[in-house]
This record gives sequence, structure tokens and C-alpha cells, in this order.
Amino acid sequence: MKIKYLFITLSVLSIFVGCSNISNNIPDLTDDLIFIPDEYYPMLPAYTESGYNTFGAMYEKKYFVVTKNIVPFKMQYERGNILMILSGIVKSESSYLQSDMSISFMFPFDECNSYEDLLKLHNTKINLASADCQVKQQIGSYSQDVLNVVEGELFFRRAQNLNIDDQKMAVVLSGTFSIKFKAGSQYFVIKNGRFDLSINENYFTYIPL
Repeated sequence: MKIKYLFITLSVLSIFVGCSNISNNIPDLTDDLIFIPDEYYPMLPAYTESGYNTFGAMYEKKYFVVTKNIVPFKMQYERGNILMILSGIVKSESSYLQSDMSISFMFPFDECNSYEDLLKLHNTKINLASADCQVKQQIGSYSQDVLNVVEGELFFRRAQNLNIDDQKMAVVLSGTFSIKFKAGSQYFVIKNGRFDLSINENYFTYIPL
């Protein structure tokens, strides 16, 4: 009986020690993806400002949304421009069919040497129809297309630090976007776009001159 009690005691102690070691290692929460459905459009993530690494938009009768199987975003700074790439899938509400899709936004901005400089984007609106901006789209394995944007806005509503246990982990960029573009004789609309991204050195690249 004493041996049995000793084994139980050691087992409990090992569990506490294991938990203690885990708690001392701060996880990289910037890799997490938390999808909270929108109240009115459940196929889209709700607009949040917590670094949930989500994005989504209505694309005509379909939805362009984040997925766990694809790295959702990348950002880089090069030669006076910021490039922001959102990658996910496009799908409809009534079908299981889906395709990979990415949209990239390139626009001029102040120099950003590191992801921490992205705080400068706080409360910044980008007119995507201006001549110095470029929006590209890629669906599946097809080549990228430069969109002929006639109306559009990329709005960084909030840029803030993400701190965990007083350690700076990332910069959270949250905002909205909309695009109206012309392809041939037809117009297409991407609307109700929203994003909430945790950006650290793993997702930001600075390319010097």
C-alpha cells in the first residue's frame, strides 16, 4: 500500500512540474487563427481588433475568407511601398466547391524597417483607385492579374502593440477594405472586407534599397 501511495504522489508531482515548465514558455500566439462568425454574415469573421489572424469579404455572390491550410497574410516594405497580401479561399454559401485566392495591395508609405514601424498605419486610409496604388488578384494556379480598380479603400482603423506578460509579441493591424474593379466590359465588387492580423518578424520583410 505504501508503494502504491508513493507512486500516486510522484505522479501528481510530475504533473505539477510539467505544468510549471509549460507556463514558463510563452507560446507564439501570432500563429493562432480565431474565427468568430459575423452576426449578420456568418460566412465572414466578425470585425475584431484582437489579433485573431482573420480576414474576409463578400466577393459578388461568394466569400473570400481565411483558412487554416494557407498562411493568411504577408507584408513587406520595399522602395517606398508597402505590400500587403491576403491569402485564403473563395467559396459560396451553397456549395462545397472552393478555390485558393489571394489579393495583394501595394501602396506608397513611410519607411518601415521592421514590423514595429507598422504602428504608423494607425487610422490610415488608402485610396486603392489612385495611380500610385496597385491591387492584384490570383485565383488557383492562374497568373496574377492587376485589377483595374475604379473604386476602393483600404482602411487601417487601428494599429496597436500585442503584449503578453509585458513582452512585445506583434503589431496588430485591424481594418476594412472594399474594391470595385472592371474586367472586360463587366464590373465586379468585393465588399464588407475586414481584417485583424498579428504581424511579427515571421510575417514582415524589409527589403533595403
